[in-house]
Amino acid sequence: MPSLRATRSLNDPWDWVRDGEELWHAPGIAGNPGPAALDGCAGRERPSPDSLERTGDYHLDASRARLYMRCPVNPAERGAEVAEEDFVIGPVEADHLVFSGLDLRLARTTVFQGWGGLGLVLRNCRLLFARDNLVQHNNHGGGLRLTGCLLAEWNLGNKRAYAVQAIDRSGPVDIEICRFEAVRSGGGDDHTDVMNDDRGWVRTVRGCAFLGRGGNLADEGVVLWRLHTGADEAVVASNLFIGLGGSAVEVQEPGFRGARPRIQVRGNRIEGAVLRGDLDKEALRVRGVEKGVEVTVIGNVIRDTPPSGNEHNGVELRSSTGVAIRGNRVSGAHHGLRLAGDTEGVVVEDNVLTGNRGYGLSAFPGSDAKLRGNRFSGNRRGRINGIARGVVAEPARPETPEAAPKPPRTPALPDCLAAGDQLP
Repeated sequence: MPSLRATRSLNDPWDWVRDGEELWHAPGIAGNPGPAALDGCAGRERPSPDSLERTGDYHLDASRARLYMRCPVNPAERGAEVAEEDFVIGPVEADHLVFSGLDLRLARTTVFQGWGGLGLVLRNCRLLFARDNLVQHNNHGGGLRLTGCLLAEWNLGNKRAYAVQAIDRSGPVDIEICRFEAVRSGGGDDHTDVMNDDRGWVRTVRGCAFLGRGGNLADEGVVLWRLHTGADEAVVASNLFIGLGGSAVEVQEPGFRGARPRIQVRGNRIEGAVLRGDLDKEALRVRGVEKGVEVTVIGNVIRDTPPSGNEHNGVELRSSTGVAIRGNRVSGAHHGLRLAGDTEGVVVEDNVLTGNRGYGLSAFPGSDAKLRGNRFSGNRRGRINGIARGVVAEPARPETPEAAPKPPRTPALPDCLAAGDQLP
């Protein structure tokens, strides 16, 4: 793959001064650069030269305009570089562009900035190593499609940044057969993979793998929050979520800006969500669904949401109207399904809720949910709890085994990341 980078090369031996055993510095690195790298892979930014423990660790001393780095040889021999430009590609401000088969890495802020562009395509690309976002679509941008891409190592500045973000009345964004993975990153306020931010429109997330490396992805897999007014649909379907630090999927206040979309969360497999154990997290969340917004959660398999000091449910519904939860299988959570207050016109049917630490189904008193054909077994605290009088609970229907969605075929990590935290 041709590799495009937003970096300044430091591959001349005279670029570096030796300070001690495996400690070097490059003078004249002023301003606020982004990640520094050896062999094309960003190292870890550390707070001082004394804290550089591993090959590739670096520290920027802004007061002296020096970049310190740990390396057993002169870093120039390892192709040292530092990200000094904001973007690898962007702002685009152009329409109907296709970027195919490219390696895009190392940006001071964002690798791909689709600023106001219409009809943009990223196909079979690798997007790696950004202080902030890997892909941001904003400023009234039109359609953006990502297909067959690998997205890894974002938010290296440890603040609030995303692998893909749609914001500022931009979209629709369609993401298919992509892979999201983090090896070293995961700090800061928010580290979500796909973020439909306020007034954005993520329309499709389908056939993707979200691999959290045991919680390295510190926040959510896919968040649909406050879609922009023109959004008429959104689908999160047939994805694989493994080992995320936060929730796998969140649908929250989708109609807050006046949109009335039809939303489906369908056929996803979620294994090991909320591994960081943070307060107020669940594997799959639906909150604040307004009247006129149609949300269906159907055919998802949710397993092994682990215990912590906080309660982490498989599916949680709160402050929502007219949501349908059908044919899901939940095991190994606190409560399998939790209806938590201010729900109206909710239908819960044909779900299999087994082997959970609390109740299979827990509902806030006063819920008017219609329960039909659900099956419960092996839950530690009983079959159903907290259902108010008047709730209709029909007998369970015969159980029909459903095949779990197959893991999608997604791009592989480059060697420097697949090896884990150590640079080659």
